[in-house]
Amino acid sequence: MSGREIVTLQFGHYANFTGTQMWNLQEASFVYDPKHLLLFPKEVNHDILFREGQTLKGDVTFTPRLVLLDLKGSLNTLPKGGVLYQEGKEEDVKWSGDVTLHKSVPSCKNEYLQHLDSVEHEDEQRSESSSSVSVHDTKDTEDVKNSVKNSHLIFLVLAREQCLETCWEEWEDKVRFFAEECDQLQGFHVLFDSCNGFGGAAATALHYLKDEFPSKSLLTLSLAPAITPDQTALQRATRIINNTLSLGTCAPLSSLYIPLSLSSSLWRNLGAPRGFPLLHYNAELNYHTSAVLASAFDTMTLPYRRESSQMNMADLTASFSFCGRKVAALNTSLPFPLAESETFADIMINYEKHSLWHALTPSVTCQIDPIVHSCVVRGIPSDRIHRENQHTAPRFISTFGSVEDVLNLFLSNTFPNSLNEGSVLRDPLIVKRPFPHIFDQRVTQTGFVSDTRRHPKCGVESVPMMTSLQSSSDWELCQ
Repeated sequence: MSGREIVTLQFGHYANFTGTQMWNLQEASFVYDPKHLLLFPKEVNHDILFREGQTLKGDVTFTPRLVLLDLKGSLNTLPKGGVLYQEGKEEDVKWSGDVTLHKSVPSCKNEYLQHLDSVEHEDEQRSESSSSVSVHDTKDTEDVKNSVKNSHLIFLVLAREQCLETCWEEWEDKVRFFAEECDQLQGFHVLFDSCNGFGGAAATALHYLKDEFPSKSLLTLSLAPAITPDQTALQRATRIINNTLSLGTCAPLSSLYIPLSLSSSLWRNLGAPRGFPLLHYNAELNYHTSAVLASAFDTMTLPYRRESSQMNMADLTASFSFCGRKVAALNTSLPFPLAESETFADIMINYEKHSLWHALTPSVTCQIDPIVHSCVVRGIPSDRIHRENQHTAPRFISTFGSVEDVLNLFLSNTFPNSLNEGSVLRDPLIVKRPFPHIFDQRVTQTGFVSDTRRHPKCGVESVPMMTSLQSSSDWELCQ
């Protein structure tokens, strides 16, 4: 264990969708080839969010340091304890009297899950992106679980008529188990649904974490689907009240609080889903919308998860909340709009102000310069930084030798009155399955924009992207 660990807590169905997509993205970035590591040293320290464990059979595992809370039935065919650590089996029951077994009909696995089970027994080096299996009918969180399904004792399930107190002691034990095994715990990632009762569960958990771990950072994501029930006055009131209570209760308890949704507004009027020029997603599918949010969250947190970085999560949260402003907005550019004939400098020089990224925080318009700004860029090749003999004001870009140089110049000139921090990573975002196929056909297999349309059966495997975490007054809460 390398230290600087983070424990992740997820509350609610949509939070588990988003978390699942994030874990799958991180697992897709694992590198198992020693020769590849010699040429391209590892950039991300996966020990920060993952842990090494051991099954009852003695097999070594590497799974997320994670505790989930969701309603009964949301796991579908996935066992409560995962598939690595089977507990509570019939043969474990010690009882000499008569036993009556009441067994429900098991859920049927869809085509994609059957395919996933089959390839797990094949060679590790497989190409999932070329598969023709469709997952557009995904409805349950379990249907997109790949890495998460192998985690250790992560699931706490509530029946709809139950309250949090029924499993609170078990939840505390699991959180304490993960926290006490850490060498140098940084803090907690807390993801929760803001439009339903799981906001109250998250508030209770944040109270507990604040009391038990007062020196640790709490980075909280308030999540909501792009489309929520809004047909009746009761549904609208439920959405508005839950979001208001979540913001008013959870934000003060957090080190940093980030509302995320592909809906443009969640307050008085439910806004239309956000549009992206190079994405075509179905706003009614949590499988699609959660993937966009997860990719942004994964990229946003890279500065304190880098292998060589001395930055901690507390450094990020403290820099955004030093003036007492604990609420931040997250923006993304997925994929980064780099055409095959362009360079990174071309995009940054010829940009239209605030058009490089699109807001993922409801009621944010990206029209006001931030007070504090953390920008992360990943996946820009070293040969696409600038053109030879490129002369552009205010300086000669051709003298810059790295993507980071160009990014820092862009931030200092575009936001001169902001506290800017730029981070650059070499590796792109891996978007092979189970990441949904939501990219425009102009996006090539490696994530760049081309005039030639990609073949419909050819998937996108990786994309460059940019995120922008901002603390500003750019809020339209009254809408």
